[in-house]
Amino acid sequence: MTDSSEFQPGQLVRLKSQPDSCGAVLAVNSSGPEVQYSVLLDGKTRMFFASQLVADDQVAVSTEKLSADECQALLTARYINHPSTSTLYSLNAARINFVAYQFRPVIRFIRADRPRLLIADGVGVGKTIEACLILRELQARQEINSVLIICPRPLITEKKWWMEMKRFDQTLEHFDGPKLRHCVSECDLDGEWPDNHRFGIVP
Repeated sequence: MTDSSEFQPGQLVRLKSQPDSCGAVLAVNSSGPEVQYSVLLDGKTRMFFASQLVADDQVAVSTEKLSADECQALLTARYINHPSTSTLYSLNAARINFVAYQFRPVIRFIRADRPRLLIADGVGVGKTIEACLILRELQARQEINSVLIICPRPLITEKKWWMEMKRFDQTLEHFDGPKLRHCVSECDLDGEWPDNHRFGIVP
């Protein structure tokens, strides 16, 4: 991975999430906690963090001629390793009614360069389902080793999250005080969270 100091104005860079997108660094902003770069991309100036970029000369360009079968295999491999941001792989992966607006957060999430999302819909419109759809989509695209859901206690005692996750064929373990302390202790000893407690919910 390229060190952030190597990106200089005028240098060509590519987005890690979209290697086909190439642009030129216009300016460097190092005043924040992470270096940011102003990049001219597709005719527009956009800001990116160093962790989102890779130097253009680090993107391998092959001049080797491929047969039709080799080309098809390569395209298939690239499609698997770089899932499309325009396709939902988990569209029918849950026992829920199709409500179009509930899929907006997951579409926005997978299209983001740095996926972070605050879902702040009104009461009763499906925030839990929207969060579950994001989790299911991530699981469809890559291996998810651990999930921790933190929510108000009534949602646990009333089993709302538990019931919603069952519709997505996902079981969450309720971490009460003793169990959570046990996991933290095991993590301190082994340096890793216990394998048998990787999917949980805590108030």
